[in-house]
Amino acid sequence: MNNKIMIPFILTIVFSVLLGVTFFLPLASANEEYSEVISKFSSEKAMAGSDYTYGDLKDISMFKFAGIYKVGLSSKEVDDYGTAESTICFVLIILTAIFTVLTILFSVLKKPIPLLIFDVLTFGVFRLLMWDMGDRNVLPSSNYDIGIAGTLYYVCFVILAVAAIGLIIMKIQSKKQNTDQTV
Repeated sequence: MNNKIMIPFILTIVFSVLLGVTFFLPLASANEEYSEVISKFSSEKAMAGSDYTYGDLKDISMFKFAGIYKVGLSSKEVDDYGTAESTICFVLIILTAIFTVLTILFSVLKKPIPLLIFDVLTFGVFRLLMWDMGDRNVLPSSNYDIGIAGTLYYVCFVILAVAAIGLIIMKIQSKKQNTDQTV
């Protein structure tokens, strides 16, 4: 592999893995006022049907949101609207996870076109989830601000897209040079 292609390839590896790590970083962070409230009740159970305490919900990752919405799917204390809400969010989170894994896979396999496609799909589903959470005043809200993961999804999307496009261009140029040399 020539040195020009190495830089975008390394960028795709690093930022696709960062995209995967982002799934476990805080998507929602309790604001200062709510953090104080949570601290007072940190060891108390926060939700019926789950093992989450209030302390666990100070910073909520996409992974924790999946657990919360999974509880909402099976809880008898949730009405039909809440169950539908939980189902939609749970599916969007699972799709984000699947598309992220595929983004990492195609990054490792040096396949820039599928990498770009799944990067766009990951970001699109993430944005749909964030729109839904914003529309329902879940995130951001009076208790929670958007955490570091919310920013990193944007950063990873842009860098992965640019690096994938760079790889596509470099591969085309490399093929063109190889055909020019053989003629």
